[in-house]
Amino acid sequence: SKVVLLRAQSQPGSQPLATSVLEWRFLEKKVQHQRKSVEASL
Repeated sequence: SKVVLLRAQSQPGSQPLATSVLEWRFLEKKVQHQRKSVEASL
């Protein structure tokens, strides 16, 4: 996710909104993965 932030900062006129959307999707997938592993261990 850090790579996405750096890439967005390096490009002039880039949209920070697009970066935050990518970050949100990344976190969402991470949470879903953790939730699945927790359910599997129950």
